[in-house]
Amino acid sequence: MVYLERIEWLKEKCLNNDLVRYYYNYVKGIVNDIVDVQEKINVKQLALYGYAAQKIEVEKINIILLQNNTVISGRINTYELLGIYLLNTNNEDIKKDIEEKFIQVDVKLKFIIANIIDSYRHKLLELLKTKQELTPIEQIIKYILDEKLYEIDIEKYAEYIEKAEDFEDLMILEKFAYKRTLSDIVIGTPKDNIISILENFHNANKSITRERRKDKKKERTTYCIRDEYDVQDLLHVIFKSIYPKIVPEENTPKVGGTTARADFIFKEFEIVLEIKMIKERDRDEKEFIRQIKEDIQSYYRYEAKYMIFYVYDPLDKTKDEQTFKDLEKKIKYQDKDNIKEIETEIIVIRGH
Repeated sequence: MVYLERIEWLKEKCLNNDLVRYYYNYVKGIVNDIVDVQEKINVKQLALYGYAAQKIEVEKINIILLQNNTVISGRINTYELLGIYLLNTNNEDIKKDIEEKFIQVDVKLKFIIANIIDSYRHKLLELLKTKQELTPIEQIIKYILDEKLYEIDIEKYAEYIEKAEDFEDLMILEKFAYKRTLSDIVIGTPKDNIISILENFHNANKSITRERRKDKKKERTTYCIRDEYDVQDLLHVIFKSIYPKIVPEENTPKVGGTTARADFIFKEFEIVLEIKMIKERDRDEKEFIRQIKEDIQSYYRYEAKYMIFYVYDPLDKTKDEQTFKDLEKKIKYQDKDNIKEIETEIIVIRGH
């Protein structure tokens, strides 16, 4: 996708500037490095303190601003002003300066302000809604800020995306990419959405299983996935946020005297989801093939349109992935009242 390529190019170009990099990290939730305290502090250093969440006395902030002979709204740039605001969010003078700055700057810098102060997100969205004709960049920003999820014609805005060249463009395109991803998930069919989440699960969980956010003040425990119950817990958080009616771990009717437990039931969409994990002690996939065959016999009585089996294999122990694909088929059978014919599609996904 052209906007993803542009994002990577903009990162390399723009993030070598301390001020915008600290702003970027703050917005992304990345802890900034502590700034060395110097005897003489200028306005830029004050802003860096704000983005790094360093404490500084209010009186000292005011002294530094006076020493630099600064009329904030006119002479400090947007990134400096926002960093200083973060040092003391209750300072009414700085709040007024931000209001003036918001009026003065172009739509891209308005967006930069809105990323730090939530109230300006609403102000900017309302401003864009009142305009009869929007430029491509204004339409993209409106799309980002709008809580509604809807499709957007990327080709229509390709000219702006290809010409994106500064840090403000980077922030806009990253937010745009995130909203696009979210829209793709919600706009697709429930079956396709579930499959997409499962196919991306292994890559997505790395942020908490391998590379948790660094924080010098707090030691964060890395989330460890030991078995299918850990996988279920993570997936439940994801699925519940999109499909609030999801039912976890529901007993199926007895088959041959045993009761099987289906991990997730999406009743409104007639989808059954079973989670399995090939662990360190497992040699290969053979035992899981057997389990899935037995589960199919139990779960088809849900009369679901789709039976989805997710086999999480983080250690790549599967010797022949085709054995999972061989299980995929469509089953036709009579309902429990023997009135109508049901067709269920079996889908098997290996995550690795």
